[in-house]
Amino acid sequence: VTVEEGALQGGFGSAVLECLSELDLLEVPVKRIGLPDSFAEHGSPSVLRRHYGLDPEGIAHMAREFLEAHLGVTHQ
Repeated sequence: VTVEEGALQGGFGSAVLECLSELDLLEVPVKRIGLPDSFAEHGSPSVLRRHYGLDPEGIAHMAREFLEAHLGVTHQ
């Protein structure tokens, strides 16, 4: 799971995927969390983080869903 406040394209998650590809580890599941490649909404940083799921609760929710779906990890 990678998280960034910027756009996903060309970000840290993309670099992780590139490294995994070079190591022939494409089967490793990766979840990138960040901003979509689109015009952003306007508002304060805290409002925008919440809107895009980049606040602590949103990140935890997306990471938990990913881990449950891909690794069989369940939240208790």
